[in-house]
Amino acid sequence: MKTKYCKTCNTTKPRGDFNKNARRKDKLQFRCRACEAAYYAANKNKVRAKHAVYNVVNKDKVRAKQAVYKVANKVKITATSAAWHAANRERNKGVDPYADPTKLKYCPDCSTTKFVTAFNRNISNKGGLNSACKDCANARSSTRAHEHPAKVNANGAKRRALKRNATIGDLDEIKQLQEQRWFIESFMGCAADADHVIPLSKGGAHDIANLQWLPATLNASKGTKTHKEALLALPEYRAWFEPTFEQVTYVSFPRARPHALVA
Repeated sequence: MKTKYCKTCNTTKPRGDFNKNARRKDKLQFRCRACEAAYYAANKNKVRAKHAVYNVVNKDKVRAKQAVYKVANKVKITATSAAWHAANRERNKGVDPYADPTKLKYCPDCSTTKFVTAFNRNISNKGGLNSACKDCANARSSTRAHEHPAKVNANGAKRRALKRNATIGDLDEIKQLQEQRWFIESFMGCAADADHVIPLSKGGAHDIANLQWLPATLNASKGTKTHKEALLALPEYRAWFEPTFEQVTYVSFPRARPHALVA
């Protein structure tokens, strides 16, 4: 068994008792884990301040490293997160994170310390608050929606379906449908929405067979009406499905099911 000498407690221990450190020659910390824990407990504020400064100075580097790690360890992270939430399900129930509104919390995104009232609730996190402040959380959402619109729309529809206990079909097919949005909108010449023919609120399935592309304004007018109800109640909706629709030369593009592209 390979061992290593800890200079803090002057003890020779198995290499497994030392944390990793890629910058050292042997790829291990010079202190054993027990000594590391003792040092951190005695110098908690000092260590946190040092890490905070490093994260601010190397913000892009830290985020890039975290992104690479998340991609390489996606299964591990998911399993660890699920296990933690299962073990700490009752942890923040009954806790009011705003009980002391003068309490401060650090936001790693904007590197600013703010009052706890500047953070949204998140019962899954320690303390019952989101890690990022409200402004940074909103900025994250806007950036994500701009960079990954198909994924955001698909996830939003999935959440609504789960709330209504609706039948959910192949999510990969639905995501592929959402990724056609740019083509659909360029073809229609306006903003488009993937509409549920039979609304989720009336028992419709969140499935490729129950989805159709509609202009966003028409989808808003349709609301929670079924396809048949909208045909009877809305002249503009009925006009959209008239058989006088012009066909393009390279593809058949039926209005009732515009996701079903036929060569």
